[in-house]
Amino acid sequence: MKPKGFFLAISLVCAAPVAAGQGIEDTRAYANQLFASGRYEEALPVFQRIAYFNENKDDPELWLKVADCFLASNDIDRAREYYDHAYYSEKDDSSRTEILFRKVECNLKNLDHRLALVDLLSLDDTPGAWYFRKLNFFLGIAWFGCEDFTQSGLCFVKSTPDSTVAAEIRELFANPRKFTRPDPRTASWLSVFFPGVGQFYAGEVGEGLNSLLLSGSLVGLGVLMAYFTSPLDAILTILPWFQRYYQGGMLRAANLAKEKRSAQISSIFDSTLTILSRSANQTGCHPTD
Repeated sequence: MKPKGFFLAISLVCAAPVAAGQGIEDTRAYANQLFASGRYEEALPVFQRIAYFNENKDDPELWLKVADCFLASNDIDRAREYYDHAYYSEKDDSSRTEILFRKVECNLKNLDHRLALVDLLSLDDTPGAWYFRKLNFFLGIAWFGCEDFTQSGLCFVKSTPDSTVAAEIRELFANPRKFTRPDPRTASWLSVFFPGVGQFYAGEVGEGLNSLLLSGSLVGLGVLMAYFTSPLDAILTILPWFQRYYQGGMLRAANLAKEKRSAQISSIFDSTLTILSRSANQTGCHPTD
């Protein structure tokens, strides 16, 4: 037995007389009180103690509270585990759907977008479903994380009943080049043919001029050295430095393009959430409600 598991077992056994004397329901009431006051770290071991002594192992409310405590403690893996327990213990379809959404939140928080999609795509995406807007809001986030921006935009549009807000979101996602430009490979290849051009392409004029002047200066210095001394001296002295800055310029151009594209994508995502949040504040209804 691992030390952590050993000490947990000891604490549970030692707590047996307390649990027996206090009663499961009294202990649950105390744990719920801690939970309601936001004292999740204190509530967690009490809920776990209840689960240990509880004869009813199919207790979705209990598993849900344990999962919520783990989530509040940022223990995503344990939270997902107990959301699964709650999901399979719950018999009511609406409650099962809500539990699944909480598990999806864990996956999204952990950047496991594909795992989130697996759960979300198992739900019925019909306009008549009560959770339609919430489902499409989470689908929009998950598809965005998977870099399927077309699907993401469509889902975000479905997540709002406001036609004006939907039009704003369509406008954000209308130009697919925002998500693919500048291309790091293109920036790198441009720098292969002419140092500094890749940086210009990435929108970094200062970086491009720096690379161009530095590479040009080394070439000029090499030509002068070859003329006044010998070509071999120029090759041995200047070529290693030129090669270093030439290759560095290629890598730098690719990184600059990647950073700029990532910044553009992040800006679109932030703008989308801002638009949806503004709409929610005006209507008093958020898709995650």
